Amino acid sequence: MVGSGAESERVRESFERARGEGFEPLGTRAPAGPQESPESAAARLRALVEDERIQIVCVAPEPSEVPFLLAAAASLRDSGAAIYWAGSVAQLAAEERLGSLGNVRAVLLHAPSRGLSVRARKRASDLLLSIFVAPFRWGALRAYLTSRGAQYGPGEAWGRVWSGRLSWVGRSAYEVERWADVPGWARLALESMRPGVVTPPNGSSGDPMARVAADLAYLRRFSLAEDLRVFLRATGRSVP
Repeated sequence: MVGSGAESERVRESFERARGEGFEPLGTRAPAGPQESPESAAARLRALVEDERIQIVCVAPEPSEVPFLLAAAASLRDSGAAIYWAGSVAQLAAEERLGSLGNVRAVLLHAPSRGLSVRARKRASDLLLSIFVAPFRWGALRAYLTSRGAQYGPGEAWGRVWSGRLSWVGRSAYEVERWADVPGWARLALESMRPGVVTPPNGSSGDPMARVAADLAYLRRFSLAEDLRVFLRATGRSVP
């Protein structure tokens, strides 16, 4: 159980009454306190899921907690646990999305993960682009980096991606601006992504929230094909 307040307490009590069905509720908060950063909160939740061999994570936010706890849920999508959303706000979801956990009505956000994690698939995408695509787009990549005012050329970009410091396609480099104007819930949702040599469409916008929206949209639809499409478009080749 992740949450703080009446919503999570009601859900916790429902799970307590369902212990006969195999539920053993364990509660926590995210963030644990005002000093815990979004990145630390994500790491703590992942460690808790692993250490306690948790099979189900259920977030039950107060209305003010919705963005942060849904981002926390997204950060656990590769943990191996099923991720659910419960509470009064979750009841606004379409009826066909509502399921049951014991006596609790809840929405399945992320099914138990199978196969490679998003991090592993993103790394595979970077390595494949490094070997089979980027070396053949050197001139166009140099022009792209120059137009963006980058302080490095295509060779250094290749090295940074190969070493894992950057991705060919990734989020904006908010940390360069000390994450200025980027809300905590967005930092948490984007925590699994490296900054990109190329950013998604609108990811280079001067408006911080437009950049956040572009990065979150990219994260939802990430695939090797999407990375290839974004990279080729950014370096001057039109693709469908």
